[in-house]
Amino acid sequence: MVKRKSLDDNEPECGKGIPFPIQTFLWRQTSAFLRPKLGKQYEASCVSFERVLVENKLHGLSPALSEAIQSISRWELVQAALPHVLHCTSILLSNRNKLGHQDKLGVAET
Repeated sequence: MVKRKSLDDNEPECGKGIPFPIQTFLWRQTSAFLRPKLGKQYEASCVSFERVLVENKLHGLSPALSEAIQSISRWELVQAALPHVLHCTSILLSNRNKLGHQDKLGVAET
């Protein structure tokens, strides 16, 4: 018979959760995409996502956010950000489709 993992067998890192400053940062970046009409603010969110998630540049962020990012592993940060990034990307691509720009991707989409 196959033995199933119980809740007690989890790795120690699994139960920590994501610090509140990171959750707030991710929500603020995502909220620019949730408005009825996309303005230019979404481009700044794309740049922020890129700087923090891809380039790992913490310069210019609040001290609380910088400390929170350093307190968790890089992999946990990527896992926490993935749903936000996918949601923002889907909104960008949907918006491009509505405007009839399916041929080339812009800077924000890439």
